[in-house]
Amino acid sequence: METPETPEVEAEEPSPSQEEVVEAEQEEEDVLQAEEVEDFGDFFRECGEFRIPATVLAARRAANEAYWAFDRAMQDAENKVGLAIQHSVLRGA
Repeated sequence: METPETPEVEAEEPSPSQEEVVEAEQEEEDVLQAEEVEDFGDFFRECGEFRIPATVLAARRAANEAYWAFDRAMQDAENKVGLAIQHSVLRGA
């Protein structure tokens, strides 16, 4: 007695979402672009053309100087508090 063979049903794979398709396309483009760059020197020369705007540099410098001024003021305050504590200890307060 032979058992009847049941036909195998192939499971349907869910279709990829739009986001997955876009990610796959972007990855393929990145790979192709990386393959086009034969010499990293060319790549870095292209990136070297980017210049930071003067306003950003000036704002960065101003922020640094403000921080340095705050740091100096904090050190002065610490020194004064330390001296005050020393005087109070010496006077027995």
